[in-house]
Amino acid sequence: MERRNKIIKDFIEFRKTLTEEEIAEIVDSAKPMLQAIKDDKQGIGSQIAAISLGINLAMLERYHTWLNSPTLEITQED
Repeated sequence: MERRNKIIKDFIEFRKTLTEEEIAEIVDSAKPMLQAIKDDKQGIGSQIAAISLGINLAMLERYHTWLNSPTLEITQED
């Protein structure tokens, strides 16, 4: 009897797929958020929060895309 097992994807495997260039793109994608608040009177704390939010959203978007891509299947015979 043939049985198929889906390999469960985890974040560590996703992280391994990111190249230095992709990480740089993710960081660069946060720059518009920083520009939007650079004159904020709240100071550097708000700027750090905006950059962090931008990076996290970009990373989450890529992770979601990767997570929903086709999974590998292993065929096992009993």
